Amino acid sequence: MPRLQLERSVAVNRPVEIVRAHFLDVEHHIRANVHRSITYTLLASEGEQRRVRQPFKMLGLPKTEELLVAPTADGVPA
Repeated sequence: MPRLQLERSVAVNRPVEIVRAHFLDVEHHIRANVHRSITYTLLASEGEQRRVRQPFKMLGLPKTEELLVAPTADGVPA
């Protein structure tokens, strides 16, 4: 089955450390409902890694994505 890869980038006018901490704080995103149109479910938490489920719709069809949020060797979220 063909895979679809989407990429997007934006410039953020904040220090790298603040942006990195924001992206890695998955529990805050869930607790504070940061993205009102997205419902995250924390599936697992081990060390600095978080596995998260995120339902969404693509072309009107319901999809579910599982994400692994963790810092890489250079400290950037992956």
